[in-house]
Amino acid sequence: MPGVDLLAQIYVFRDRDLTRDMLRRAHACGIDGIILTVDTAITPMRARDVRNGFRRMTRPSVAQLLSMAGRPGWSLRMLMAGKARIGNLAPYGMGRNLLEEARNAAAEIDPSLTWQDLAWLRKEWGGRLIVKGVMDAADARQCVDNGTDALIVSNHGGRQMDPSPATLSVLPEIVEAVGDRCEVVLDSGVRQGGDIVTALALGASGVALGRPWAWALAAGGRKGMDALTTGLSGEVRDVMGLAGVRNMAELVAQRKQVLRRA
Repeated sequence: MPGVDLLAQIYVFRDRDLTRDMLRRAHACGIDGIILTVDTAITPMRARDVRNGFRRMTRPSVAQLLSMAGRPGWSLRMLMAGKARIGNLAPYGMGRNLLEEARNAAAEIDPSLTWQDLAWLRKEWGGRLIVKGVMDAADARQCVDNGTDALIVSNHGGRQMDPSPATLSVLPEIVEAVGDRCEVVLDSGVRQGGDIVTALALGASGVALGRPWAWALAAGGRKGMDALTTGLSGEVRDVMGLAGVRNMAELVAQRKQVLRRA
């Protein structure tokens, strides 16, 4: 996001003192802005998580151990890196391992979040405030009215609610609703360079990547991340070239006309 170097994603926990302490720590670390995620008030039943026991188990299952045994190189690197933990939660005693921490942190997220809580967070945090999970134009306007500096249009990667619309389908109305009062970033479903060009042509200030970078990092570390960014950059150039756009300035200026040509 332009002008921001370091961002920290947070949730508002039932224990407001815990949330306040995380804000204090973020500020002490030099964080410029926080991303408040509002689309996970509850954790729905996800078929994949039911199968793998995520947020339910407190230690790996036999099937998971066998799966790790089949990947000795990866398993060895993980063992050498030390015990897997959610580092930000370590000071709060939420569990003895990664699985316990994930389960307990999910249960701690406050499901009763209101606009008053956003106003409270705005008072507590002096830096940039970004709200992630906005899918409605009226909500977008109210976020800005409550001091939000940027919005992330996101349906949580389609994992929260099956009937949820695609982020691209609601992006134009949200961009129109907030105008130039704040930046609007598109999240969820960005997999190729064409997705990036489409989002920018529909008015987004930028895009956010979720699963692609996680997959690239897990599979190939720094080299995997380099391959991902190089590949996406090349795809963006190709799509822009085929649409007759020479640079980002032209893409932003022409917006939807680019999509018609592409």
